[in-house]
Amino acid sequence: MLKKFQNFPFSALLLITSILTYAPFFWERGFYWDEVPWTWIYFRLGPDALTQTFSTSRPFWGMLYQVTLPILGSDPWVWHLSLVFFRFLSAYLAYSLIKTIWPERPEIARSASILFLVYPGLSQNFMGLMYTHFYIVLCAFMLSFILTARAIEKRQIWWHLPSLILSIANILMMEYFYFLELLRPLFIWAVMGKRRSDLPSSLRHSFPYLLSFLLISLWRMFYFSNQNASYPYGTLEALKNSPLDGFLGLIKMIGISFWNTSIWVWFRSFEIFRISETGLLTLLGSLVLAGIIAGLLFIFKQPVSTHVSRGVDFLVALLSWVFSGGALWLVGSRTLPQLHFSTDRFTLPFMFSSALLAAFGLGLFRSQNLRRVILITIVALSSAWQFTINREFVRDREEHDRFFNQFIERVPSLPIGTTIITNDLPFQYYSDNSLSGTLNWLYSRPGEMDTILYYASVRSQKGRALAAGFEPGFEFEQNYLAKVFHGNTDQVLVFEYSPPGCLRLLDPEIDSLNKLLSPDLREAAALSMPTLVGKEKNLTIPNHLTQVSNPWCDIYQSASLAAIEGNWDEVMNNYNAASEKGLDPQSPMEKLIFIEAAAYLGEWDTAFGLTREIHEFSKASTSPSLCALWSRIRENSKETEIHQETIKSIFIELECSNL
Repeated sequence: MLKKFQNFPFSALLLITSILTYAPFFWERGFYWDEVPWTWIYFRLGPDALTQTFSTSRPFWGMLYQVTLPILGSDPWVWHLSLVFFRFLSAYLAYSLIKTIWPERPEIARSASILFLVYPGLSQNFMGLMYTHFYIVLCAFMLSFILTARAIEKRQIWWHLPSLILSIANILMMEYFYFLELLRPLFIWAVMGKRRSDLPSSLRHSFPYLLSFLLISLWRMFYFSNQNASYPYGTLEALKNSPLDGFLGLIKMIGISFWNTSIWVWFRSFEIFRISETGLLTLLGSLVLAGIIAGLLFIFKQPVSTHVSRGVDFLVALLSWVFSGGALWLVGSRTLPQLHFSTDRFTLPFMFSSALLAAFGLGLFRSQNLRRVILITIVALSSAWQFTINREFVRDREEHDRFFNQFIERVPSLPIGTTIITNDLPFQYYSDNSLSGTLNWLYSRPGEMDTILYYASVRSQKGRALAAGFEPGFEFEQNYLAKVFHGNTDQVLVFEYSPPGCLRLLDPEIDSLNKLLSPDLREAAALSMPTLVGKEKNLTIPNHLTQVSNPWCDIYQSASLAAIEGNWDEVMNNYNAASEKGLDPQSPMEKLIFIEAAAYLGEWDTAFGLTREIHEFSKASTSPSLCALWSRIRENSKETEIHQETIKSIFIELECSNL
């Protein structure tokens, strides 16, 4: 059986490794980062709105989404399976491409392609929708080179036509693999036999490709008005201001990039052993996966280099690496590839050349067994590292869904033009910009953008929408490209969400004094208008949002909604039901509505006891809020002797200034 297994084609090993590395938990992952607003825009605002979204960055890449989105739809799991396929296809094309350049050394193609497949520099391979499209472009680029080789080897010039089309698609759609096109003359020369006499012929074959590259570059430079809308050419500016400093800065960036993407990156996988960060179960799962991958490589008898690598091999791989970073070198430090989210996306153009360098690097070891052990270890641990990142994406999706499930329960409906302000949420792969996609999918009318979500700390910065601060009556707008949101600080809801605590709509009278909140959120709380929340639930639930239940928080949200309506009996019924089930608040401030309800219903012992629990949590931080709450209770409750004495004793204990 083992012998039969060893006779499987190498593509089978790539496919199995791709499935084992990237397919686990595909059904538990959702949409992340820009994927959330892009799907909302396409499926709720329409295809033309998505075209507008991409018009200022990558208009031709946006056309690709117009083809794929109606086919694959809005279910995240479909996109995650799509990514597994294109991840495999890109590795197989890398294998075919390298084998074309070095036909006499197939072991290099095998080693480099499987290293490319599990490359641990990029942690974003679990964004199914976005990276499916990245890998489609990368596959188009590599397939273009392979078709060029076929045209030369078979002496069939018409193969240059599909090759040229794919080449143009690559350089039109994005910048990541843009300058790799300049390697085509060298590639053609290698395919023709690497003879000096073949140089003129290789240039002739390259002419159509280089001409299209030149014409598209001229269009980008002089006619595409949004070429530098997001990333200006920082390096060119630095060179113009100070040639020496600019040149030294460029050399420094190239050096750091090489260290990060081609050397240190292969040690990154050892991070799985940081149990405090990965968790014991995740570590065990990753080690099991590493063992399976290592076993597969051993059974397949994965061949490694049988020859010491030559200097010319390294030179070709290094030249490929330098051209890979062409677009990044132009922009400068803003696109420096680093090994953490989200700047590790800039490692994407280096994956192929870095894997190739590593494969040749194995040839520096004379012992073939040692080379095999090193390769198996790197591949197995890199796959295990991807497993730990996979679990992070799953956890982030679960937290995203918990947040919005509670939001839906607390806010059945919203009026048009409402702004949601909250703290920096504990999500790694979402921003307030992306969360606005889910929010609008839920609450906006088809074709409209009726609401927006802001992090208080981010959007109040200089140059942002709320740069004037949290002043009442301040009008602002947010250009979302597909739509422009127009808002006013007189129509704002302010929330706090800090798990394990529940999502909590902030009370302007109480939470503007709440020292447990960050200063910017405390300032924003003064604008919050709980009365904006509507009773009628009229929501559109997107496919990427799953139902997640939290028994205590479900009860808390129901009680909070009843409190806004002044239904204090319902509030206390919820509290008593939770107590019977053994459910307790996860955050001290969640007890505030139950204090108010108990006081209005004359349950002074309960109100007093809950007040003391909050106060004992942090006297200095909670006293101002509790004093404000009890001042409101004093104003709104019935005047009785018990009422007066109880409130007076509470004010004394809280050391309130408004006795």
